[in-house]
Amino acid sequence: MMPRYPHFEREGYLEVLSTQGWPCNFFQRMDNNGDTAHVSFVHRGAYHGIGVRRGVPKFIKVESDWGTTSYASFPGGWTNVFQFVMPNTYAFRNPSPDPDLPWDDRMQWDVPLDDEHALQFRIRLVPVKGQAAREYEAHRRAQAAKDQMSVTELGEAVLSGKIRFQDMEKYMCDKIALVHAQDYVAQAGQGPIADRSKEHLGRSDAGVILFRKIWQRELRAFKEGRRLKKWLLPQEAGDRFTVEPQKSAWPATVK
Repeated sequence: MMPRYPHFEREGYLEVLSTQGWPCNFFQRMDNNGDTAHVSFVHRGAYHGIGVRRGVPKFIKVESDWGTTSYASFPGGWTNVFQFVMPNTYAFRNPSPDPDLPWDDRMQWDVPLDDEHALQFRIRLVPVKGQAAREYEAHRRAQAAKDQMSVTELGEAVLSGKIRFQDMEKYMCDKIALVHAQDYVAQAGQGPIADRSKEHLGRSDAGVILFRKIWQRELRAFKEGRRLKKWLLPQEAGDRFTVEPQKSAWPATVK
């Protein structure tokens, strides 16, 4: 049974985004969630990485009772709280691609199919209701209908050299889908299973490093027959689990 996520049961427009299939290892998808700094580079030309979310953020990631919590402050003025719920759930609040809306809340679940393939399921809650919600739904459908390629097709076109990375937005009108196509290039472009022996992780990879340490620790305990950490669900964590940028609760290093 799927757990309840109370902050997604509030009134608003709940959109189920298209399921994405990725020809790469599950942990390459997971690394993306832990890599806060990649927004400024991979998404620098998309709505996701300009405006209030522009620039290289100050951030910190800490282990929580449910997984990890990341705090990020962007020079453009946006603040993020990213929640990762072990073993595969990600929740956060982002600026809306629609300039008339302040934000939307998102959740995604990454699921391994085999060593070289993973699926991603996604939803978003937009703060509109009634007639405004119906108009927003029509707007989103019209926007998606203009796309010339799917996320996978556009990503593969870039990786095969048919389209330049910086020209991707010419083929995709759906601003959210464009962000996922850019991620597709970055992750699937590493190959089905990336060679980690060639990595040189640094300070900006702190989130990736912490995430991998947690997984290595838990998998080692499982292999050795030791007790695993008992992770809480968001509703069990109460007010400590939030995607709203309450800066009073942030570590001083990111204020």
